[in-house]
Amino acid sequence: MIILDITVLYYNSTTAAAYISLLKKNGYLPRKIIELEFPKGKKFKLIRKVFGKKITNKLFHLRNKKHKNAQYNSYLADLIMKPLPLKLKDLIIKPRNFCHEYQSIEVNNLEDPKLLTLLRQEECKTFLFTGGGIVKEKLLSILDSKFIHIHPGIVPDVKGADGLFWSILERNKPGYSCFYMNIGIDTGDILSQEEFSIPNFDVLIQKYTSDEIYRGLLDYYDPVLRAITLLSLITKSEKNNDELHRLPFKVQNPDEGRTYFFMHPKLRDIMIQRIAERLINA
Repeated sequence: MIILDITVLYYNSTTAAAYISLLKKNGYLPRKIIELEFPKGKKFKLIRKVFGKKITNKLFHLRNKKHKNAQYNSYLADLIMKPLPLKLKDLIIKPRNFCHEYQSIEVNNLEDPKLLTLLRQEECKTFLFTGGGIVKEKLLSILDSKFIHIHPGIVPDVKGADGLFWSILERNKPGYSCFYMNIGIDTGDILSQEEFSIPNFDVLIQKYTSDEIYRGLLDYYDPVLRAITLLSLITKSEKNNDELHRLPFKVQNPDEGRTYFFMHPKLRDIMIQRIAERLINA
C-alpha cells in the first residue's frame, strides 16, 4: 500500500466513506484520519453516561442505519452504484482500519478551538475536507496548511449548493472540481476537473419518484463521483512526482461564474425528466 501525505478530516458520511474506500481499493492509504465526532444531543449523552461510549455509539449506529434504510433502500443504492467502481457494501467501513494513523476528536463544530489546536499540531497539514460544516478562515489560515475539497460542479460556472443537479440541468453532464479551499464559496485554486456521462438510469425512472431519485443520486452517486475525481488527482500527482501540498493549480477569478442555491423541487423534476429524455432519445 502507498501511504499518501494527506490527513483526512473524516465526517461520518457516504462521501467520506467513498473517498477512503476507493483509495484503499486502488492501493492507497492516507497518512492519518481524524474522525470528527459532533454532538448527538442530550439523549445520546445520557445513554453514554450509563452504558459507555462504545455501546452507545453502536446503538446509535444501528438506529441511524435502520432509519436510513427506511428512507432509501439498498436496492435503490445498488441500482445507482451499478455502473460505478464502488458498490454499497464497499462503503460500510470503519475508518480506523483504512489509514496509517487514526485519531478521533469530539468537537461542537468546525470552529471548535480543540480542532484548531489539533490541526495546528499535525505533522501533515494537507487536509482532505469531507464535510461537516463550513470551513472558516481560522482553519484555512493555519500555517503551512492546505485544505483539499472536491466540489460537484465545474467552477467557476457552477458554484454553491446542489452542484451535481445544476450541472446536469445546465451542462447536461455531471462535473467535478478539485481545489485548494479559500474563504470564498468554491473559489479556491483549481487542481483538476472531471466531467462524466450520465449512465443509464431508466430503471430508476420507472420504479422511483423524482424525490427518491434525487436523494439517491445525492447520497450514493455524487459521493462516488467525488471519490473518482480525488483518485484521478492522486494518480496524476504520483505519475508527475508532485507533492499533494504543492500541486500545480489554476487561479480562479472569484467574480466569474455563477453561485447556485439548493434546487427547488419543481426544478428537480425537470432535471430528472431531462435524464429520462436523454435516455429516450439515445
